[in-house]
Parts: sequence; C-alpha cells; structure tokens
Amino acid sequence: MLTKWSTLAFPLQTRFSDRASVGLDRSTSLNNLATQLSKRLGHLGNVEDLDQAIAFQREVLALHPVGHTDRSSLLNNLAHRLFARFDHRGNAKDLDQAIALAREALALRPSGHSHRSSSLGALAIQLSTRFDHRGNAEDLDQAIALHWETLALCPVGHTDRSSLLHNLANELFTRFDHRGNAEDLNESRENLCCALTLLTEHDPRRSMIHDSLASVYLSFHSSRLDGTGSGEDTDSLNAAMHHFKAAANFVPGGLLRRLQASLSWVRHADQHRHATELDAYATSMQLMDVYMSATASVSSRHSAMKDFPSTLAVDAASCALRSGDVRRAVELLEQGRTIIWTQSHCKMCISRVYSLDCHKELHCEYWHNGLRVSPARGIPTGYSESYLLARLGDHDNR
Repeated sequence: MLTKWSTLAFPLQTRFSDRASVGLDRSTSLNNLATQLSKRLGHLGNVEDLDQAIAFQREVLALHPVGHTDRSSLLNNLAHRLFARFDHRGNAKDLDQAIALAREALALRPSGHSHRSSSLGALAIQLSTRFDHRGNAEDLDQAIALHWETLALCPVGHTDRSSLLHNLANELFTRFDHRGNAEDLNESRENLCCALTLLTEHDPRRSMIHDSLASVYLSFHSSRLDGTGSGEDTDSLNAAMHHFKAAANFVPGGLLRRLQASLSWVRHADQHRHATELDAYATSMQLMDVYMSATASVSSRHSAMKDFPSTLAVDAASCALRSGDVRRAVELLEQGRTIIWTQSHCKMCISRVYSLDCHKELHCEYWHNGLRVSPARGIPTGYSESYLLARLGDHDNR
C-alpha cells in the first residue's frame, strides 16, 4: 500500500517532465523534487531517495554558474546532502566533496553576509567529523577557528549563543585530549559554564552541558591540572560528580538521557570510591525501573536491558554493604529483581547472598531463565538469603 511519503514525489515528477528542459522552471522543479526526496528519506529511510536528491541538486547547481546570486545557497544544500549520505554510508569521498563545496559557499559569503554564520558552523561540523574519522589535527584546528568566528558573529543575547559555546567547548576538549594543552581545557570549562548560564531553568539542553562539564572536571582531576596529587578527593572530582548528579536528576532532559548520565555517575563514582557512589547507584536503579516500566513491549524492554549493566543491582547492594547499610542492600536487590521481572515476565530468584562483612563486597548468584550469572566481587563466606534477612531484622532493632 502506498503511503503519503511514498507517493509524495510523483506529482512533482509529472509536472517536472512537462516543463522545458532549461530555464527557471526546470531549476525550480529540480530543487523542489530534491527537497521532497530528502523529506521522504527522513520518513522512510530509503537512501536511494538521497542519491536522487543529490543528482538533482548537482543539476540545479550547474544551472547557476559562478556569479549567480543563489549559488552559495545551492552549494550549501548540496554539501548538506552529501554530508548526510556520508552519515548513512561512510563514503569518505562524500565527506571530502561536502567540505569542498562548503568552503566554496563560505567564500561567497564574506564578512557582513547575513548567512555567513550558518556557513561557518556547517563547515566546522564537517571538518570536525573528518577529524574524528582520520585524525588530521589540521581539520580540528580549522574547525575550532571556525567555531570561534561563528561565536563572534552571535553576541550575547543571540538565541544560538549557548549552543555555539557548547560546540566550541566540546572541540576544545577534544583537542586537549589529543595534545594535553591546559589552555584548551580551561577554555572548554569557561565556555561550558557560560553556555549553562544562558539557558533557562527548564531548557532540555542543560542536561548535555552538565554531561560535558562532568567530563571536563574529570580531566582536570586525572591530569592534576587542579594542583593536587594523585588519589586525592579534589574539588574537580567533586564538581564532576555534582554535574553527573545534576544531569541524572534533570527531568526536562528526558528519561533515557537521565539514565545514561546516572550510569556514567555510577561508573566514575565507583572508580574513585567517591562519597556519592551509593546515591549514584540508587538513582540509577530508580531511573532504570521507571524507564523499563515506560517501555512498551516485552521485546523492547529485553532489547533495552542489553544496553545496561547486567550486574547493576548486585553492585549497588555491594556498595550499600560497604557503607554498612544492610536495609538498603536488600532494597536494591529486590528492586533489581523487580526490574528483571518487568522486562522478561520470568521469575528470577536470589539463590545465595554472601558476605555481610561491611569491609567486603557482596557476592550473589542469580538464576535467570536457567542461566547462572555470578558477578563475584569479593570472597564468599556462605551466608544465605534467610541469614541476610535475619541480619536485617537485627539491624532494625539496633
């Protein structure tokens, strides 16, 4: 059965075939047809539509030689579609052509041109992408220079300034990772902080900036640029955990992004044995529970679980026991069992729970769908689940 999008281009193709082979009508029809094919690609995902759109766009460009007032826009359109095809197929030739066309378009938009900032931004993203694939430092340097120029064209008060600051900060952070220049890391942090202050309290983009700031502060900690020695609980490490927590608890950021942020928080808090570790585990368990409950089908829930740590509940309980919180350990294990039950409708039971010594880590064995998963994290000493519950009762009576 034909859908709206599968038939969308047919009327345009009919009208196009009736028009003259040259002239304004042909150029307009080609451009419109390329646009409609690109829209259909977004709905149906058929990359052949993009191939046709690119072919039509090349013909449109040929009808607008050097000196034509619309040439810069048409160069950008073709560059954009070639870049999109690179995303789909990974053909390096498409990326190189997109960059060449974007450079030509930028040259036709000198300082003072109303659309120069958009051309600068597009070329910066394409150069950054080529750096990611080939590692040519010159591409990254040029991308950063273009981001700086774009930012200068969008002063304080411009609606895009926060996003531009964020983009620039991420590129500076990437260059720091490759060269270790402290100035890049400092500028990255400064731009991220500025970007955050420009957003309203409930702007969803705040979540991404919190994530980026967490990464930057972790780099300050690990590189000791904050003036501390290895292993110290520094202000930079505390700041990183603060931003992970902020991203995990930021409701407008969306449930999946919050869950991903909380799992990053867990990973780094566990690595550094940070004071927020148990809070990170509890937040992740809660968000995973909500996320799985909100996921519609059983197959979707099962697929989603593959993307998350299979031992999260056990690790969370281990953390609680290290903190001496036996009640929390049991709650986290039960919550983990509920999550698995929700996603699979299969009964999972805790067969054994070991080591209640708060100086050791919990060792559990799960039986799930007949498969044994034994995430050993310490030396088992043979305590049963009933013993754990008895100890919980003793703990309540203290």
